[in-house]
Amino acid sequence: MYKSQYMEKVPNSKEGLARVLDMGSTINKKKYGITKNATKVDEEAIHSDWEAIGTDIRRAIDEFRDSKYHGINRG
Repeated sequence: MYKSQYMEKVPNSKEGLARVLDMGSTINKKKYGITKNATKVDEEAIHSDWEAIGTDIRRAIDEFRDSKYHGINRG
């Protein structure tokens, strides 16, 4: 499965606690590169997600074509 580049790492318990205590959200700004142009970042993330979905669908279709079930009449 194709992975999106926007959500890469799941924080551990220490990072989770630090995020709870980080009232100014300074960790997120450093880690995820939050910019003033959030709309552009969102557009790129959504585009990347749809590319990943398209890649998964194409692979599934190719695998089905190569499988033993392709061409079996159902009826």
